[in-house]
Order: sequence, then C-alpha cells, then structure tokens
Amino acid sequence: MGCKCGPLESDPCRSAFRQALLDTMNALNLTALVHPTWGAFAPGLEEDPADSGAGNYSPMIAPLTGAPAVSVPMGFGSQGLPAGLTFLGRPGDDDSVLGAALAYESLSRRREAPPLFGECAVH
Repeated sequence: MGCKCGPLESDPCRSAFRQALLDTMNALNLTALVHPTWGAFAPGLEEDPADSGAGNYSPMIAPLTGAPAVSVPMGFGSQGLPAGLTFLGRPGDDDSVLGAALAYESLSRRREAPPLFGECAVH
C-alpha cells in the first residue's frame, strides 16, 4: 500500500484508517469515541515539552480520517496542569459530536482556571 498522507479520497492508508474507524464504531454502535486529548499531562514549566507525549497520535485521528472532533476541559493532573477530553464522531456527523461535548461540559462543569492561573476568570 503506497501511503503518502495525501488527500483522503486518494490515499489508501487514510481511506483504510477511516474505514476501520467506521467499522469499529458500527460494530460497537457508537455515536462518538471519547478519549483523553493527549495521553500524557502537559509538562511542567521546568520540563522539556519534547519529552512528553512521545508517540501519542490521538489528536491526529480526526484530520487523517475526516472525522469531526472537539476537545473540552476534563480537569487537572497531579501538577495542576489542565487536561482535555476529545469527542470524535463519524465523518459528517458534527452535530452529534458537538451535542455530546456540550452535554459533558454542562454536566461536568470542568470549566475552571488552572491553579497556576487562579486570578483568571472563567466565563
């Protein structure tokens, strides 16, 4: 298979990835996949960002498959740094993804300033 990460319609790897995503969602009867936006918490100010999250490609699923995705706040890690939760939907079903993310945000009420920025107001 000649993968070049070209346009979705002409790249066999991207097309196969998209089909695998749809097949999985269909088999499990899922409206959306929900996962941490990044597999590791944000590095501290004293850490090298290049050392965190190596090999974590979950934020690449949406652009490679053409699937809609939205990330919302889900809380904080042990160092008080923010973490996000991604809702990834079926290609073309933006409304369901946005609705699921809105429902989560409304119920979780995780919109708060990180402890490092306590003086910031969140509206």
